[in-house]
Amino acid sequence: MKSTAGIAELKTMPETASVLVMANPASFEKTSLAMVKEFSREPGIYITFNWTHEALVELFKAQKIPSEKLFFIDMISKTGQPEGLVKGNHLHLGSPKNLTELSIALDEILARYPEKKFLYLDSLSTMAVYNDPNAVIQFLHYFTNKSREKHIQSIILALNDEGSSKLLSVISQFVNKVIRK
Repeated sequence: MKSTAGIAELKTMPETASVLVMANPASFEKTSLAMVKEFSREPGIYITFNWTHEALVELFKAQKIPSEKLFFIDMISKTGQPEGLVKGNHLHLGSPKNLTELSIALDEILARYPEKKFLYLDSLSTMAVYNDPNAVIQFLHYFTNKSREKHIQSIILALNDEGSSKLLSVISQFVNKVIRK
């Protein structure tokens, strides 16, 4: 079932579908913004390993992408507040190495906000820089199964480069579709 497809096709996929989007380094940000724009009118959860929550909100505002229906899990901000404290539409976990805490937080956020329609992970490549490959594989297996269990779509963004090829080939087994951009 894996194939190359367009981003617009994501909206027509089943609600339980998991998709791995592999973007070239030159088009990575553009691809990410296009996907968020496609989904931003639906309530969703955006897990960021690349940008702080605050930077994403500013970037989305500049690109005229609505972010009001998004809940952000920020894996990189150091805020001075207790980690794991939900504030408004975001949660700061403070370290890209906190995959166990991310799993727990994701369970809690999905229980608290059952109206969420998608999970967006930005990005697998950055997650892999900070974590052991086996931990990344285990987390993504959990992530894709959790989205199926909750009947929500999951989108995983990754760099399509030689350094990621082994990890991406394993992760591609967990998803319904692979999109190469």
